[in-house]
Amino acid sequence: MKVKNILMPTDFSSCANAALDCAIFLAEQYDARLTLLHVLVLHEEDPADPAYHFPDGEELVARLRRVARGELRGLIDRRGGLPALDLHEVTVRGVAPAPEIVGYASEHHSDLIVIGTHGRRGLRRFLLGSVAEEVVRLAPCPVLTVRGTEEQPRLKALEHVVVPYDFSRTAKASVATAKEIARIYRSRLHVVHVIQPPMDPELYDPLHDARLSYNLMELKGEVQRRLVDVADEAPGEPVPTETAVLDGPAARAIARYADQLGAALIVMATQGLTGVERFFLGSVTEKVVRLAHTPVLTLRAAPEAAEAAA
Repeated sequence: MKVKNILMPTDFSSCANAALDCAIFLAEQYDARLTLLHVLVLHEEDPADPAYHFPDGEELVARLRRVARGELRGLIDRRGGLPALDLHEVTVRGVAPAPEIVGYASEHHSDLIVIGTHGRRGLRRFLLGSVAEEVVRLAPCPVLTVRGTEEQPRLKALEHVVVPYDFSRTAKASVATAKEIARIYRSRLHVVHVIQPPMDPELYDPLHDARLSYNLMELKGEVQRRLVDVADEAPGEPVPTETAVLDGPAARAIARYADQLGAALIVMATQGLTGVERFFLGSVTEKVVRLAHTPVLTLRAAPEAAEAAA
């Protein structure tokens, strides 16, 4: 995965600060340009918003930039200074944050967006912040979502990388990306598949072998055997790999596995066997992003893969 231009939307909340830690780490690792983007939402009902005090457009933007620079300096001071990064700060105005973030990423060819899943518009624990949700659905590039809580693991060593695999073409692309990440960071790759009721014979037995018993234990063994070669078949140099076959509701099983493992990253595509139209998340990926304490890297499926998976 080519990463030379990272976009990090921030509202200077604690959630955004957690995402910033990940963005800085990745910018260091990839020697990438890091752009901090703050969106001034028109008519936002926030007494601290400079719009309440500086109604003139040009003066408002100037004031906001000064405030943003002050906030950024505070972030730097609290971290004891930042490494020598290619760091840029941008302020834009719009009627809603998500369209401005997506538009900026598209216009400036961002390779990756790093965003917190809760901010000033954050909802309850099991709901994804509306801004992050829109960005993941609409972004033209991969999006790394970071849960802004004390339970959120720090994206540092990347010791364990988890990639769910559902035998679709889209999932194969996810494995290739996860394997590349594991190679770069010398991580252990975990390829997991979830068996969830009702079981689909066509998925697990493409040859429709009537002799195959769908007893759960036998099915797990069959899937485990098929998973062994998945990472090896993906392009790139070999990496240490483990496989696991889980059962139950897919999203919860994946999130629980990553949490118990202490994984640093989950890699998933936004289209798979449950893929729908381009502007909507596949239901499993959406739920994983909402439930996981682990940062989740969502990849935009290639059009041909999405069509094949739908």
